[in-house]
Amino acid sequence: MMDFQDISPETQEAFLQLLDNHLTISVMNLEKDKCVLPMLMSIGSEPDANLVVSLQPKSGNTDVEAALAAALQRLKKSDFDYALFSYSTKIGLSDDKLVDALKTYIFEKSGLSVVFFTPYKFSGLFKKKADYEKTIIGEIVENIFN
Repeated sequence: MMDFQDISPETQEAFLQLLDNHLTISVMNLEKDKCVLPMLMSIGSEPDANLVVSLQPKSGNTDVEAALAAALQRLKKSDFDYALFSYSTKIGLSDDKLVDALKTYIFEKSGLSVVFFTPYKFSGLFKKKADYEKTIIGEIVENIFN
């Protein structure tokens, strides 16, 4: 099984920068909507490779597995350098307590993918403020497209 340290330093830095930028922007969505619906963002050297797409079905019933499959199909046909797929979920921590978290997949064009979990909580009496906790690396896949 691959570790994050096995990834080149340049790719590690790119993944962490993408994650940091995403968390900074997503906090606004969390404070407004209390969740992040499945979304895909890709970045590339060609203008048509740069996109942000909501993957929420018209029915309103979120199926994150179907959204991830749709995102991967779209990325296979795209000329991107890096991409990010993210949504709100719940995760269990070591004390068996369920907490809200952003689940974020970051992809490189080679198919390398890292899954990050970033727990969050809301604080404040009237105006709820979202606060992130420490990000956890969940999984590394050498080629998500296979």
